[in-house]
Amino acid sequence: QHLCAHTPAIRNSGDQRLMLLLLLLQGAYCPTPSAVQPCEPGRFCPEGSITSQNCNLTGLLVWNPFRTVRSQPQSLLESLVNGGHNLAGNSCPANASNPLQGCPPGSYCPSPDEVVLCPAGHYCPGFTAFPLQCPLLAGCADEGLDYPDWSWMGLTLMLLMLLLLMAVLEYVRVAGRRTRQGHTQEDEIMQLI
Repeated sequence: QHLCAHTPAIRNSGDQRLMLLLLLLQGAYCPTPSAVQPCEPGRFCPEGSITSQNCNLTGLLVWNPFRTVRSQPQSLLESLVNGGHNLAGNSCPANASNPLQGCPPGSYCPSPDEVVLCPAGHYCPGFTAFPLQCPLLAGCADEGLDYPDWSWMGLTLMLLMLLLLMAVLEYVRVAGRRTRQGHTQEDEIMQLI
């Protein structure tokens, strides 16, 4: 009943069943020793928290860039740099225990508490704060794409353009040869005269 009050003792006990109970406290906080509150969307609650904390990575870095996130062995700054994460595009759904959860692929996260399905005509890889416009010859007709699809029409258009370019180059090569042959015949006639 008073699980929050016994967190340090549980951690030191080594009892596997009690350690499982402690895992339940990740993503929750204990404002008093006898109360467990779930972590709200947009906030994170590492194990043993007495309050929930804002998931805004920029704000966390300004406040303390060398702070260690309990579920990570590195500081917040090291985790961001080593993980190659952006400063935006993280997601903190309800009961989050870590601010470094990326926005799921196929969605974008304008703020840590908001997950929006990627619209048609765009794609959204993981850890994205806004949707990315599809490239010219890619297909993005569906919603929720994490990577643009190949467009058969775009591929066909590209092949047709390549064939047209090859035809133009062949025409220039043949026309150049004819011009050289014409000059050679004129030179022979001039030498005869």
